[in-house]
Order: sequence, then C-alpha cells, then structure tokens
Amino acid sequence: MKLKKTTGIYCIAIGAINVIMWVMLITTNQVPNIREALISYIIHWFSEFSMAITMIIAGVLVLKQQRMQWKIFYFGSGMLLCAIVGALLYYLIYFDIFIFIMSFVITILALVFAILHYHKLRDFYYLSLGTIIYGGINILGNTLQKTDQPIIVYVSLPLLLAVILLIVSLKSEIRYE
Repeated sequence: MKLKKTTGIYCIAIGAINVIMWVMLITTNQVPNIREALISYIIHWFSEFSMAITMIIAGVLVLKQQRMQWKIFYFGSGMLLCAIVGALLYYLIYFDIFIFIMSFVITILALVFAILHYHKLRDFYYLSLGTIIYGGINILGNTLQKTDQPIIVYVSLPLLLAVILLIVSLKSEIRYE
C-alpha cells in the first residue's frame, strides 16, 4: 500500500514539476531559438504538457485505486521515459549539470517504479505506446518545422496507428474490466 501511495505522489509531482519548469523556462526567455523553431516548440510543448497531464491523472488514479490506473501509469511512464532520456542527453551535450543530475534521478525513479509495478506484458505494451507517441509527436514537430514532406508522411502514419491502438485498447479495457 505504501508503494502505491508513493507512486501516486511521485506521478503527480513529476507532472506538476514538468509544467512548472516549462512555464518558468518560457516566461524567463530561456528557450533558445524560439522564433526560428516556433512550430517545433509548440508541438514539443504539446507533448510535454500531454505527458505531464497524463502523469498527474495516473497519480490521482493510483492514489484512488481507480480502474485503469496501471494502464495510464504505464502509458504516462513511457512518455516520461522518452522525454527524460531526451533531456538527459540534451543536458549532457550542453552540460547543465543541475538539470542533467535531476534528469538522471528522474530516469532512475521512472525505471524503478515501472519495474516494481510490472505485472503483465500489457504494462510493457502501454509503456511502449507512450514512448512511441511521445517520440512520434516530437519527430513530427521537428519535421513540420523543416517542411520535409516525405518524412512527415513516414512519421505521421505510425504515430496515427499508435494513437488508434491506444484508443482502441483503452476502450476495450473499459468494456471488459
């Protein structure tokens, strides 16, 4: 029971920290090349805030022990892992030691919570969908910014299929749970 409560609080905290961090970065003009890459940033922020909201919802569901808590937890964790590994590499390259260490700790915690709660292959399925959708949204944003039509098509189709799989899976889980 303590592990579930800790997991729920962790999810809510991660989601809230993500939103606060991005609002702070945007409002203090710490986002480089924002004018040159506005489309890419807008789509990236969509994926970031979607991940944050998903983690907050997962945390609330876990704390209340609601139906579908682990499906949403693993989907959000997949999004988080994709985001945080990207941040880890970015801040390693641009060497911001504080954010690199924070990203490293969050990566380890995300992996630990995912491993501790793992029960079925279905958990890995939702984790994978979260990773694919988060990564796909960001790749699509960068590609739209560069207006690279062939890659837009190649990225959009798998992204669309992953979103459809997620929706169909969650709907079927609601029906049969």
